[in-house]
Amino acid sequence: MATLTAADYAVIGALILISSGIGVYYWLIGGRQKSTEEYFMANKSMRMIPVAIGLMVSYLSAVSLLGVSSENYVYGTQYAVINISYGLATPFISPDPTVRHTWWSLTLGGFFTYLSLYSVNQVQVQRMLTVSNLAAAQRALWWSWPMASIMSLTLCFSGLAIYAKYRNCDPLIEGRISSNDQLMPLYVMDMLSDYPGVPGLFIAGMFSAGLSTISATVNSLSAVILEDYIKPLWRIRNKDLSPATSIIISKILALVVGLSCVAVGFLAQYFGGLLQSYATIGSTRRERDITVEFIHVRHVERRQEAAPLLQCDDGPTSSPFAPLSNGDALAECRQIPVNVRCTMEFTSLLKSMLSACQCHARGTTISQLERDIGSDQFPPNEHYFGLVNFGNTCYSNSVLQALYFCRPFREKVLEYKARNKRTKETLLTCLADLFYSIATQKKKVGSIAPKKFIARLRKEKEEFDNYMQQDAHEFLNFLINHINEIILGEYLFIALRTSAERTQSKPTGGKCGAGDAAGSPPEPTWVHEIFQGILTSETRCLNCETVSSKDEDFFDLQVDVDQNTSITHCLRCFSNTETLCSDNKFKCDHCSSYQEAQKRMRVKKLPMILALHLKRFKYVEQYNRHIKVSHRVVFPLELRLFNTSDDAVNPDRLYDLVAVVIHCGSGPNRGHYISIVKSHGFWLLFDDDMVDKIDASTIEDFYGLTSDIQKSSETGYILFYQSRDCS
Repeated sequence: MATLTAADYAVIGALILISSGIGVYYWLIGGRQKSTEEYFMANKSMRMIPVAIGLMVSYLSAVSLLGVSSENYVYGTQYAVINISYGLATPFISPDPTVRHTWWSLTLGGFFTYLSLYSVNQVQVQRMLTVSNLAAAQRALWWSWPMASIMSLTLCFSGLAIYAKYRNCDPLIEGRISSNDQLMPLYVMDMLSDYPGVPGLFIAGMFSAGLSTISATVNSLSAVILEDYIKPLWRIRNKDLSPATSIIISKILALVVGLSCVAVGFLAQYFGGLLQSYATIGSTRRERDITVEFIHVRHVERRQEAAPLLQCDDGPTSSPFAPLSNGDALAECRQIPVNVRCTMEFTSLLKSMLSACQCHARGTTISQLERDIGSDQFPPNEHYFGLVNFGNTCYSNSVLQALYFCRPFREKVLEYKARNKRTKETLLTCLADLFYSIATQKKKVGSIAPKKFIARLRKEKEEFDNYMQQDAHEFLNFLINHINEIILGEYLFIALRTSAERTQSKPTGGKCGAGDAAGSPPEPTWVHEIFQGILTSETRCLNCETVSSKDEDFFDLQVDVDQNTSITHCLRCFSNTETLCSDNKFKCDHCSSYQEAQKRMRVKKLPMILALHLKRFKYVEQYNRHIKVSHRVVFPLELRLFNTSDDAVNPDRLYDLVAVVIHCGSGPNRGHYISIVKSHGFWLLFDDDMVDKIDASTIEDFYGLTSDIQKSSETGYILFYQSRDCS
């Protein structure tokens, strides 16, 4: 892979020195600002064209240079259409909902982006304040649109150029890069590395693009902190900051904010694509700004409307809408910064809106789900409750839903809840409380937050105590084994206590003691009864024909997957005969030497609940990472195992599919988990706190992909089959 040369580093260093030299030059000739108005708004003396260029370059940052090209490479050229939406927003800014074609009716996605970017974005507003009047600011805004569109379309074209080069050899799949945001730098190095200094010029341009946005943002934030927080605090003490002091504080704030930006920059590696991250974070922030500004305007209007109407006969009142004199209003504004007051009102309003929306949405969901099932067909004493996601807990939510609808497991957990009177909190008690809470709800459908269970899980297992994506199978494996250990510990405690009581009741010299109880083999738990099966490894020596066998327990079977196969085929491959030869010969006790042998795995004891883990993630040394195997694997609604041993218990056991944990996404460290379950003859899809009824034919959508192209997919990951004789 091409790398930067000495000429490239020379160009980068030279441009950085030139940029720094410009700043030093103006400092030496006495160009330091004498007031905050000059520092932040250039005394409103800027010309229209420089401001228009500033508006454009603040919007098109290094994120755009890297993100837009990769956006077009991965998802196509639809993104170019967003340039049209910028123009739609500029002339239509009336909030009047009664006019047909206005801001209110033209609700296009890019329209909101453009409107928020140029109306409440602090950086852009600050730039528009540097001109002398409103008309000049509007002209600068109009000029910035074609400039930004030309640059954006150029970046879209660069995405097409990248696609033309790498369409048949995706560098991400090949392992040359680890993120789509590295496509543009890779393309530059591949195409221009033969021209000394040109890649360095590109890197310097990236630094410049990033610096233009960061510097504007840093200055903007320092202005906000100074004007809306620090100065009001000084006014409360009846003091005013001098212009010189304000300048010093502004520059200190800029330094602190800049260092914070550098620190946050190290977290960028955990985000998704740069453009997607920017759009998500930026839209959230700008929507908040629009709402706060709207609330602030309405706050002033309501004061003006309420002042002549409200009468205060009982003296001072705490009502925010009580009439105030001009002096009182000024004092109030000085005591509480306007942005703090608006934020308080916004938070209160947001909580009310969220509460109302949640109640409305939940009511709609409940009604819809009950209508889909049918009130006359809704199972008695059954409840369908989603589980709230605490950031990354979809892996546990999906597994818990699957386990809840494995009837033998649910019954044992609820039975444990009923008879267990101990106050000590364990993961099992938290699970029992969660299941009990669902089973005893007055409503038939809804959602529950498994807060106590997740908190306990994070205490018990350090790997789950973070906000990274976790593996659903690892969680299932840990949960089943941990519950089993808890029950075994309780059995041992009871056995030791019983043994001690017997010892005390017998004459001295009795042979029954605690050691006997501790040394006895552990009693099987109900976890063993439900999930435990036995595999037998049969090895036949090819020299003496002696067959030896070794048993091992399992709570779930892990099977490899092949393209366009079925679970039955995967299980047969699991039990295929393997020849042990060369360096992998078998040590035969009968021959007392290493011999060639044949080995196969067969099921000796079939569990009540058969959990099948499809090994969808495998490590590829070529890429130096794990990839997802999205092969199409059909899992039937009924299953009978044919790879049983000759002495197997219940070899003809018939299983019914009752739950499937599904992975949605393109890799092990990204994506989402959902689950589908069968309850009383129909199928439900649980996606965290959302529950929907689905047709049985929908299950086919989760078999996998028929092609080997690496892309996002929804595939069955863990299958739960329940024995029909326990239904």
